[in-house]
Amino acid sequence: MDGAGLKELFDPGTIDRLLNLLTDLTGVAAIVTDVNGNYISQRSNYSLYCNMIHSVPDGLKTCQAFAAKLGSRAVETGNYVHGWCPFLLYDSIAPIIVNGQTIGFMGMGQILPEEPDLDRHREIARSLGLDESLFLESLSSIPRMTVESFLKITDVFGTLASIIAYEAMKRLEGQEKAKKLSMEMEMIFQNIPIGINLMTPELDMIWFNTFLERRVGLTTEEIRGKKCYDLVGDYRDDPNRRGKERICDNCPIIRAKRSKKPEKLVRRVRPDFVVENTSVPIFDNKGDIVRMVEIIEDITEKQRLEAQLLQAQKMEAIGTLAGGIAHDFNNILTGIMGFTQLLMTEGPRDETYLSYLRKIEQEVSRASELTSQLLAFSRRIDSKNKPLDLNDTISQSVVIMERTFPKTVEITTMMDPELPLVKADPTQIEQVVMNLCINAKDAILEKGDHGKINIITRRVSLDEEFCRHHVGVCPGEYVLLGISDDGIGIQPASLPRIFDPFFTTKEPGKGTGLGLAMVYGVIKGHNGYIDVQSIPGQGTTFHVYLPVPDETRLDEPAGKEGHRSSLPRGDETILLVDDEETILSLEETVLCNHGYRVITCKNGMEAIEEYESQPGIDLVILDINMPVMNGIECLRRLVRIDPDIKVIVCSGYSVEKLVPETFEDLVITFLPKPFDIANLLNVVRNVLDGKR
Repeated sequence: MDGAGLKELFDPGTIDRLLNLLTDLTGVAAIVTDVNGNYISQRSNYSLYCNMIHSVPDGLKTCQAFAAKLGSRAVETGNYVHGWCPFLLYDSIAPIIVNGQTIGFMGMGQILPEEPDLDRHREIARSLGLDESLFLESLSSIPRMTVESFLKITDVFGTLASIIAYEAMKRLEGQEKAKKLSMEMEMIFQNIPIGINLMTPELDMIWFNTFLERRVGLTTEEIRGKKCYDLVGDYRDDPNRRGKERICDNCPIIRAKRSKKPEKLVRRVRPDFVVENTSVPIFDNKGDIVRMVEIIEDITEKQRLEAQLLQAQKMEAIGTLAGGIAHDFNNILTGIMGFTQLLMTEGPRDETYLSYLRKIEQEVSRASELTSQLLAFSRRIDSKNKPLDLNDTISQSVVIMERTFPKTVEITTMMDPELPLVKADPTQIEQVVMNLCINAKDAILEKGDHGKINIITRRVSLDEEFCRHHVGVCPGEYVLLGISDDGIGIQPASLPRIFDPFFTTKEPGKGTGLGLAMVYGVIKGHNGYIDVQSIPGQGTTFHVYLPVPDETRLDEPAGKEGHRSSLPRGDETILLVDDEETILSLEETVLCNHGYRVITCKNGMEAIEEYESQPGIDLVILDINMPVMNGIECLRRLVRIDPDIKVIVCSGYSVEKLVPETFEDLVITFLPKPFDIANLLNVVRNVLDGKR
């Protein structure tokens, strides 16, 4: 270790004060040097005698040789050594050892014997060509004592040398720790995927990390001393702006200097690159800002994921609203449908009169289809899932489309022959394929006469990395359905809204705005995922991912018995529970007209009281959404009263979406709204006859 390095291990000023204090107390001079003899401390009471000897080259050379000899012995022994120098002075040297390595020496002395031989000192003066009288006079400043007394004093200096070594070791350990920490911090700062920029309060660049070097294309050496706005910023290329006039608008560094706290700014550097700048002021112990640290984070992906999450939350909220609207609308349609059919069967047989009623029935059916689409979007209806070959569904749909689409629209398929089965509702998946292809056809025709629709299928594995970038997807095996076109494309402003119910870019009368909403709801209802990419003027691609189920979950569901062709009758007692007056009136009229005894209730509390007070109730037809006591709680109470109760749940929602697992041992028949008279009578008869 060189002298400059040794000086960093302790405070030389403190060492000087200690040496001078000991010299004043003992009269013995001392000095600290490095291993090469370079002075680390000031010389305490260094004698004029030695100065005169050192003024002569031969004298200096002889002294240095003697000191080197003592130092060598001190290194070998690890202890202080002493002896008479060639110029009749007694010296001592103590090694300063740190971690087993001698890093310097403490020299002590010199002393004269109590009765020095002056004649020999005269000979030394003559041999060196020095003035004898001055030389002898200089001896007066050198302390005189016995070697034994001197060695006692050197013990004190030796202790001081040990203290110096200990302090040096502690400082050395601190330096090593600081160096290691500095290297670790440097490694972190250079490898962290966030930009870190250090600059002066005057915006002069000092240091970039590797992330920023790659982004800016300049090294730390190349940017040092330049202004930040010379490299990046709103006005760096504006020749009409100079100096501080080029500082960016709303600069977070300037704001942080003023507020003396961190400030943020989100900047869209490019359409595909968004960064968040955080400027942090660094203070000295006086509270003055001495540095500015700018942290630059690429938040492009973060913003994209936040947008996905907000979109998913919005779709959930819209789905809840759409489901509620559809449920209430189904109640209205049920009443219209039922009373229309009553008029058709029991009213006048005039053909004009009947044609009007058939028209009403037809329009109610159309309205029912719209509510079904809303319920599919809100995932409030049950999917009749079974093992499905997606390739077969696509092939059947393509046959229909090739017959109905204009000949200028070409349909191509590239389907994986080894595609695994999925568990899905064939009707709903066919609707998905048809809706996406119809939209693709319309986009092509809007752009021009000719175009192409490409349909692909293949098996894909979605890993954690994919799922991190797509909100709502779980890792696993999926079947991919891709439908792309080269049509007009979708404008960026419309892209976030394309799955919203009733949102459409088509002309009035050419679209309800429920097609893609239904597609979204169906795919979500199958635990799948759908995304879309579109370039205006070039085309659109939809990717649908349907999960591949376990082989054990691909069993065919049992078939259901069809409705009877005739309208059955009965004489049993039926309890009707519904808060809708129209529904109660319709059901009561139809069932009474076909022989049944009917009791009506408007909420669950009334139903419990009636069931307990009226013996012989054979069947309960129960709505779910009711005031006072809802259908779920009512059903729970009824099961406690009679575990073998026969129940029909009547709702616009799927029974699986409404009835909790606590009723899994109870056989429940579901009658969806809106229903027709025949459907109601057949379901009632089947349940009463034990056909579930």
